[in-house]
Amino acid sequence: MRSYLGRHPNVSKVASKSLEAVRAAATDPENLARMMALLKLVREKKGITAANVFNADESGFSTKDLLSGSRKRPLAPSGTSTAKVIVPCVSDDAQFLTLLPIIAADGDQLPPTFIVKGSPNNPKRRRSAERGDGAWQFLNDVAPPNSIFLYKTPAGMDGNTWTKWCIFLATRVFSTLRPSEAKILIIDGCRAHLGYEALAALARVNVEVFVLPANTTHATQQLDVTLFQPLKREAKDLLSKATREMNVINHKSAKLGIFEVVACVGKAYEKVFTPTLIRAAFRTTGVEPWNPEMLEKHTALSDSDKRKRKRKQTLTLLAARLAPSVASGIHDLTWERGTMKTTQAVFMGEDSRKWLAKKQDDRAAAEAAKEEAKRQRSAAAAQRKEQAAKATLERLECMRVVKDRKVVEAAALEAKRVARGEKQAAARAAKELQQHAWERKRLEARVCQRQGAVPAPASGAARARAASEGLAAAAVAAAALASALDTAGSGPADGLASTSARAPIPTPSKKARTGARANPASGVPTLRPAPPQAGHVAAPVVPANETTGASSPPTRPAKKVRRTPTSTRRAPSPRPPPRRDARRSTRGTPAPPPPPPGDARRSNLAVPALVSALAATTAPGQPSAAATTTSSIAAATITSQPPTGGRIAAARPRRGGR
Repeated sequence: MRSYLGRHPNVSKVASKSLEAVRAAATDPENLARMMALLKLVREKKGITAANVFNADESGFSTKDLLSGSRKRPLAPSGTSTAKVIVPCVSDDAQFLTLLPIIAADGDQLPPTFIVKGSPNNPKRRRSAERGDGAWQFLNDVAPPNSIFLYKTPAGMDGNTWTKWCIFLATRVFSTLRPSEAKILIIDGCRAHLGYEALAALARVNVEVFVLPANTTHATQQLDVTLFQPLKREAKDLLSKATREMNVINHKSAKLGIFEVVACVGKAYEKVFTPTLIRAAFRTTGVEPWNPEMLEKHTALSDSDKRKRKRKQTLTLLAARLAPSVASGIHDLTWERGTMKTTQAVFMGEDSRKWLAKKQDDRAAAEAAKEEAKRQRSAAAAQRKEQAAKATLERLECMRVVKDRKVVEAAALEAKRVARGEKQAAARAAKELQQHAWERKRLEARVCQRQGAVPAPASGAARARAASEGLAAAAVAAAALASALDTAGSGPADGLASTSARAPIPTPSKKARTGARANPASGVPTLRPAPPQAGHVAAPVVPANETTGASSPPTRPAKKVRRTPTSTRRAPSPRPPPRRDARRSTRGTPAPPPPPPGDARRSNLAVPALVSALAATTAPGQPSAAATTTSSIAAATITSQPPTGGRIAAARPRRGGR
């Protein structure tokens, strides 16, 4: 590298610096030539001298960024690779501030403006430690003389702040600074700077505004090119010195306040903004004296290859060639994206200000219409939301009503189900009780059949009395039957025994002796008596009524109960033959054998005589013994027949208790 530099003395080694592509494209030679031609045209037309050419621009200062920067190379002992930078705590209102200086082409400067975080009606102040009287100290006391302070949160520039600053500057500074002479203020094309109210306030004090092309401030803005970089470097050194004086290591709670920061920036401003450096800033940008060739170094990156192949043309010649077209189109402005297009330099004369006012009014009307439409949309959305909420409430209310109705219906169904279940349970209980009563009666009847006695009534004195009366009536009927047989000439009183000897009655089986046969005529269950002994006439068993002693009404036969012996199981009895038609049954069925003549004669003669005798012995007010005897004789006659086989069970009473 050294040998190469030795062979080429016109080449040197420099530090690289980044540049945005839009800035490289904006520094087109034609664009810069137009700007220089327009500036020369305005100065010649208005007769503006170097003392009346001003440049204003704002720059932000971040305290922590300045203190933590790594561009400074401090001194350290040999062998030390890095040095630690101690950054103290910074108060909230001192972390950021904005400086807005104004410089003139003749090397003069106007009072700078500080934009500090705070409230406009509450200026910063503190008790002075330097003074012994403890008087209040304000920011103006530590800032450069005649400095202007604006309080804003955050501490930056916007359209309203710029307008307030322009109005204050026009009324307090430019109104007393050579008011009869025309002046020009060079600013960048920031959207906050292009306000009609601010431009009109400056125009009233004979100050015209010249707007630089967009993205060219790194080459055309005097403050950016020459002054802001050394200003921040000096402010960083002063802040570092203030940090060392605070002894942050031993006083960890110490903080940098807004007074210390403003004091450091003010001292740096006074040190950097000298007349020599200010005139150098205007000379470097080619404004004073007017020299477009000073911008030639910024056009190398944007120059086209075609132009490079041609004969080189300087920016001065290019500006002279473009001067007529610039003069004819000085008021040809373009409105784009809600603001004035500033890709080229713009002079804000009277016509340009009127055009800008009209465009801004249209923009305000469009914004108002947009806000109104937004408000209407918000109102419509709120109304729809309210209607949706109302519909939701109505739907919830309907759902609640339906749910309540369903709950009531479910409760009613549950009550019905419970009532039906209780009713069914009561019916089952009654049925079980009735069945138990039937079983008890049937068991009592079986016990009485085995013992050869009349079953006791279920309960009550009337049933006991009816049972005793039935036994007495049966005894009388037996005596009457014996006398009737003697009267009819059938022989001695033991005619029954002789008859039984002549026609022996077959002994019934165990099942027939213990079972009960239903009376086919009345349906009354009849207890089969024990087999008769020799010389003994069995009394017929007649169930008596509870109150009158008469025979019970017909009842439904009870369910047949099949009994199985423990030793051997009897074979089931054969099923009865199916029912047939009367004509068919009489046609092929033989007639039953006739009864013996002696038995029939005696029975036919004995029954009328027995009835007459019982009728004569019946006491007044008592039930007819003849009827009881007749039914008893009929029952005894039926039950005295030998069993025909099969199983006979007690009759089940009818429903309803009858």
